[in-house]
Amino acid sequence: MTRAWIEVGGQPAYHRLCAAIVALARAGVARLTARDGDPLLAPPSAQFASRVSELQAAWHAAEAVVPGGGPLGRLARLLRKSDAFVEGVLFALTAAPALDRGIAIAYRALEPGGAAVPSAGLSAGLLLDLTSTVDTHRFALAAALHPDAALRRSGLVRAGLRPDEIVGAASPVEVASTALAVLRCEPVPPPTGATELWP
Repeated sequence: MTRAWIEVGGQPAYHRLCAAIVALARAGVARLTARDGDPLLAPPSAQFASRVSELQAAWHAAEAVVPGGGPLGRLARLLRKSDAFVEGVLFALTAAPALDRGIAIAYRALEPGGAAVPSAGLSAGLLLDLTSTVDTHRFALAAALHPDAALRRSGLVRAGLRPDEIVGAASPVEVASTALAVLRCEPVPPPTGATELWP
């Protein structure tokens, strides 16, 4: 586990990855807040796109620390199902509130009535809104949350109340504890999902 904290560019590699995930979520929250504040003004997506590129670079840097990538490498291989890094972005936005309390609070504030419910989690609708401000793109992104799609089939992300549920906008979405442990460079607990990550 110690090797994973070797510094890359003056920053521990896994710290850099978690920071990139949180930065992406903040950019998504800012973009969505701006869009909802003025529905006639489409906010620029340049910052969000830049954060996606930073996230990809952080993945590669963290993987390079351990020969073969270790658990993080296996996690990354499960995510890389499309050239557009769609699964990586959805996974990061799902994991962010578990990594940063400020993101969790911001997500709740964006959910209808969520600010009044401290335990309110991330919904599939909000996740897709954070990922894209374009309606047609969100419809396409929803396919990545299908039970047979990589994120759910691998157990990295749980969505809905049943493993085979087709999620709707209000369906809950959360990151698996095994995947969260990998992001934090912690020992991976015995598998209850994402079994590919367990040594």
